[in-house]
Amino acid sequence: MKNAHTDQVVGLLTQHLSQRNEEVERLTADLKHLHTEFNNSKDNFVTYFKEKPKSDIEVPQHLKKIIEKAKKDLNLDTKNFYNIAFVGHTNTGKSSLINAIRGIDDDEKGAAPVGDVECTMVIEPYTFADPQLKHVKIYDVPGAGTISHDALNYYR
Repeated sequence: MKNAHTDQVVGLLTQHLSQRNEEVERLTADLKHLHTEFNNSKDNFVTYFKEKPKSDIEVPQHLKKIIEKAKKDLNLDTKNFYNIAFVGHTNTGKSSLINAIRGIDDDEKGAAPVGDVECTMVIEPYTFADPQLKHVKIYDVPGAGTISHDALNYYR
């Protein structure tokens, strides 16, 4: 009787392991596919941004003064750099996303600070170590919905 029960348990475990192996193979294939897509996207990103902008941003006449003031206040150079800002509510992963796009870990030197509490208090520019991306600046903007950056006026 013990042998029949043992054989049954071994059979069930073998079946379970086989199913897990199939799942691991599927997940591995998915991961390889995502890795390929990521590398293709990264290549497209580098290709697009490796040269400085061909011209300054075009601004409607009624916004020119506002844009010029913003460029001065934020020290934006729109003639030589692509300027990309990440905005949104606090604690939603803006800084982590910036670090991931730059290819660095959250705890690495030069990374945008991340945490469970509000870390970004002022607009902070970041660049890439890759010299092909020397014309790109990514800005980490403080999150909305805090005492220091209320959500009602954030997007104005």
